[in-house]
Amino acid sequence: RSSVARLYQKWIYLPEHDVFAGIAEHKTGVWIYKHTENIEPVQYAKLNPQRLINQAQPGSTVTIPAGIYSRGLFIDKSLTVKLKGVDLRGVAKRKGIINVHCNNCEVVLEDFHGDGRRSGCITGNCAGIKAEGKNFKLTLRRAHITHTVLGLMSDNRGGTLIIEDSLLENSGRNDRSGDYAHNVYAGIIDKVILRNSVVRQSYGDGHVFKSRARDTLIENSVIAGGSGLQSRTLDYPCGGTLT
Repeated sequence: RSSVARLYQKWIYLPEHDVFAGIAEHKTGVWIYKHTENIEPVQYAKLNPQRLINQAQPGSTVTIPAGIYSRGLFIDKSLTVKLKGVDLRGVAKRKGIINVHCNNCEVVLEDFHGDGRRSGCITGNCAGIKAEGKNFKLTLRRAHITHTVLGLMSDNRGGTLIIEDSLLENSGRNDRSGDYAHNVYAGIIDKVILRNSVVRQSYGDGHVFKSRARDTLIENSVIAGGSGLQSRTLDYPCGGTLT
């Protein structure tokens, strides 16, 4: 009881600002606290979108109904997945909001919008999209990925990444935490294509656009550091062909 009394004695209410101000000791700064407003609870869709992916036949098209879902997606077969109006607030396999993991497959993602703050994709090596496998082909169209640790990332076992008409921005955290953040990180794969897209602002000493692919093609796109804290705007550490 005495500890509770001591806690509340440290705070005073400032009615003109509708906040509480508190201080622990003379060595610390002043804390400002404000009660949250009445916020409507998130209405999550009852449908499990992963079940639609699991039940789909390889090579087919899956349309996820618009809505807010409390999970990410794991894709392990050739599919076209339409995501217009879909808000995925979760991470798949602890790797990305969407984790594509398959060999010799072709996956197309359309209208994906991933926000790491809403999805909990802001620590470790969490990516908006993580692509893994041998000789995959992943095409991303009309995507917007923001505030994830990594925007789009692949592994090193060969394959192709195609990014079209998309915006990838604000990867990493503005705190020099040591988590290297890249908006696009193509590993040791066969080819990466960036077309009609914008990639900008990376934090945490990362790179805006990084490619270890043997063949890199950039067409009609913007790659910009902006106000980020990136160590490089463009990085091609393994050489190869750049067009």
